[in-house]
Amino acid sequence: MQDGSIWRSVQIACVYIGTVVGAGFASGREVDQFFVRFGIPAFSMVLLTTLLFIFFGYRMLRLGRILRAHTFRDATKVMFGKRGAWLIDILYVMMMFGLTVAMLAGAGELFRERLHAPYFLGVFLTALLSWFTVRHGIHGLMRANVIIVPLMVSFVIYVGWQTFLQHKWPVHSQWIISNTNPGFLHAVLSVLFYIGLNVGLSAGVLIPLGATAHHQKELKLGSLLGSLALGMMLLTVTFILLCYGQEARNYALPMAYVAAHAGAWLEWIFPLVLWAEIFSTIVSNVYALAFLSPDQGKQRRWLLPLILSLAGLLSAVGFKSIVQYGYTAFGCLSLLFLVALLRTYHAPFHREQI
Repeated sequence: MQDGSIWRSVQIACVYIGTVVGAGFASGREVDQFFVRFGIPAFSMVLLTTLLFIFFGYRMLRLGRILRAHTFRDATKVMFGKRGAWLIDILYVMMMFGLTVAMLAGAGELFRERLHAPYFLGVFLTALLSWFTVRHGIHGLMRANVIIVPLMVSFVIYVGWQTFLQHKWPVHSQWIISNTNPGFLHAVLSVLFYIGLNVGLSAGVLIPLGATAHHQKELKLGSLLGSLALGMMLLTVTFILLCYGQEARNYALPMAYVAAHAGAWLEWIFPLVLWAEIFSTIVSNVYALAFLSPDQGKQRRWLLPLILSLAGLLSAVGFKSIVQYGYTAFGCLSLLFLVALLRTYHAPFHREQI
């Protein structure tokens, strides 16, 4: 591969990571909900999740390139037909908008808990910067994530290393699993819901991103790099929260508790890292909503501020409640899209070009 193609793969990987990693992941709340509460088996669950990240991430990127799908709707029309695409689009808009509300709620919670600033100040500033970034389309998205993602990965690795030096092994994990006893089937379903939530909801970005690639190898390498980085981050956050146990899990932002105990300067840098991760997901979600259809070109001037304004108002529901109840529901609905994506594996328009 040429240097330009490698750099393109890195950009694709960064967008993939930035789309998946948001307030739920960065705060530790989402990781606790889907993995940590299972105790030590969570590590094997993360490995399975990483493999699914690789598979589904590449399928969506590849689908976008084959169909030249510059919007999410270009793909759903082929996958579901016109009538089916209409229903999927409605469900997708609801989920993407709900996730945007959750991210803005996370920004507000961050400003209130860590900066002691008004809740809606965090919501407003984040929405304003998101609007400015999404105005520049997919290229604005890529530029933002190339800056943000290395910061996120470095922070997680450093906190994980500091946790290892202090704890060596998650001694609290047995307490967690003994008090939940979820079972094998529950663990598998949790992985599927997590994949449905994160990969299914990233389709609005990954499919049109695939259409911009010049070579198939860019998509393969980008999906692989992004998935491995996501798996590493997920494994590290799981390890960290298992080490700190129930005290961290009781916080709305468990990783904020960890940062406060892992080092003095980490407590101050954590709000910046968390906000960056929230921001990366918001811009991806809003991009997917605003660029859902090529017919929305003239409407985007007022559609972007409308989406962000409504999401900002609804964020008053609160971050913890949205993650606890909304994320699992979003994951269930997104599984429908992933099942349809599996069907394209043997579809004529797909097989002929693979």
